[in-house]
Amino acid sequence: MTEMSFLSKTLLRPDLAVHVAIPAALLALYAFASGDSYMTYLATAGAISYVLTASFNLVFGYAGIFSLASIAFYGIGAYASVYAENQWGMPFWLSFPFAMLVASVFAAILIFPTSHLRDIFIAIVTLGFAVTAIEVFAQWDEVTGGAGGIYLIDPPSIGSHTFLGGDPSYLLFSLFVVWAVGELTWRISRSGFGRKLIALRETPRALAASGVNDAKIRFAVFVLSGALAGLAGALYAHFQLIISPEAFSISRLIELLLATVIGGAGTFLGPFLGVLVLILIDEVGARMGDLEPIVYGVAVIVLMSVGRHGVANLLARAWQQWSPVRPTVSSATSATVSKLDEEVLTPEGLDSSRPLLVVEDVTVQFGGVRAVSGVTLALQAGEVVGMVGPNGAGKTSLFNSITGEVTPTSGDVLFAGRSILNDAPHQRRKRGIGRTFQLPSLVPDLTLVENVMLGGEIRARAGLLRQSLFSRVARADDRSRRAEALALLDELGLGDRARGRASDQPYGVQRLTEIARSLMLSPALLMLDEPGAGLTEDERGHLAGVIEHLRRRHLTVIVIDHNVSFVASISDRMVVMDSGELIADGAPKDVLQVERVVGAYLGSEAAAHG
Repeated sequence: MTEMSFLSKTLLRPDLAVHVAIPAALLALYAFASGDSYMTYLATAGAISYVLTASFNLVFGYAGIFSLASIAFYGIGAYASVYAENQWGMPFWLSFPFAMLVASVFAAILIFPTSHLRDIFIAIVTLGFAVTAIEVFAQWDEVTGGAGGIYLIDPPSIGSHTFLGGDPSYLLFSLFVVWAVGELTWRISRSGFGRKLIALRETPRALAASGVNDAKIRFAVFVLSGALAGLAGALYAHFQLIISPEAFSISRLIELLLATVIGGAGTFLGPFLGVLVLILIDEVGARMGDLEPIVYGVAVIVLMSVGRHGVANLLARAWQQWSPVRPTVSSATSATVSKLDEEVLTPEGLDSSRPLLVVEDVTVQFGGVRAVSGVTLALQAGEVVGMVGPNGAGKTSLFNSITGEVTPTSGDVLFAGRSILNDAPHQRRKRGIGRTFQLPSLVPDLTLVENVMLGGEIRARAGLLRQSLFSRVARADDRSRRAEALALLDELGLGDRARGRASDQPYGVQRLTEIARSLMLSPALLMLDEPGAGLTEDERGHLAGVIEHLRRRHLTVIVIDHNVSFVASISDRMVVMDSGELIADGAPKDVLQVERVVGAYLGSEAAAHG
């Protein structure tokens, strides 16, 4: 292998490029900066800013949680590490983990009661926490030194060597921390945890549809972000050897937001680039004297308007233009269904002697509106049941009462012989109830195969910690789920599109991808809410072939759709709803002959079918 071919293969393998390029860049930075005291100071300050920005990028960029508390955790980490050293004699190499622990505990206390709030309310709560923390820093004389802060902090040392802030040795230590945080961030971005963070940001409903507890994901990333912010605070305190409340002010929070957004929120390189850009702007502005505020403001406006998606994404688009290897997506609008007949799979552990699903006298009421009124329905294992009715008939509300998105006002829902009323939506997915929604709930920034892989998260052996570290078990899980997801997409005729972004796919492909994701759950019951809406005739024919395949799997399927002919052609039974009531239930040919159904609800189409 020639040197050039090795370089090309390395550049085209993102994991190898990161593991080679990032350490090399950090070593080059150290070699460049360590010979000049000012450059050493600037590089060290930039390294600390990167750690803080990376912590905020995790919670805001990847997970989409607009938390303004990062600056508070930054200060908490700084004061906690210094207090532990001054009051308890803790060595610095323990005070840093202690700072991370204290900051993460505060993060957990803050997010636990607020994780269910919407974004704007989380922003308000976390901003209030940050303002309160800044005030505490300024008033708590015994711990923080009050408004005057803490002076003459002992520099960290190991043996006889002292890591004095501003010296090359402390820069090297800070760059080591940057490497560790960068490696962690990269592993998260490649892992199942990273995919769940992106789903949390873009399409939270996709997590519930995949059996994932979104509150658990939100809690985990918030605590992890708090810990990394605390680490940045400890680095800052031992760099400056003086800390005061001004270092953790709202202006520092604004700088943090700018670095994240300008660099590219939710990207691996974003924090590196954002910090670098702000340092360059500061340096250029400082040389402009009185014009510094104008230079700073104009630069920020230009970057935010020209590169609205951040410098990282501008570079990514430039790389795609240059790169000789480009992902391709098939232009076909539909695929054959011949493969679907090759294998018959049967869900295990089902008692075929009793109904799989029983809806007992379920009523769903929203204020004064009764969406579902006393509906009783039973589904046997292996049945395909079609549900029709006019708009507002209560079909989706009944669906939602079964899958947990809505709590019935009265009645009960039993699955496999037990009540599931007290189960959250993600728990019902784990019990074997898969579903799709009226509008596709795919994560647009993920590929089709990555979207389908979300459905396999409930069977992952690696927990969130091992996923964050992308450990050997997590990598094995990832390979297994990817292979299974690719097989399912191929099974449904979408194998040629597996590596295309979800947002780039036709509507019918997105519909089928949702079904594939639900099949990753290994469900006993699959509920499809208007899967044929917006499809062409060819796509609807392909969908009918998919549903026929699910029947041969002996999977229980219930389908809502407004196309009566389509529903009749795929169903063993049809049920009709109107005004929240179930008005017909039976074989399609019999239901379509019911006078009330034909005349009032299905009209001429059903009459013609009959």
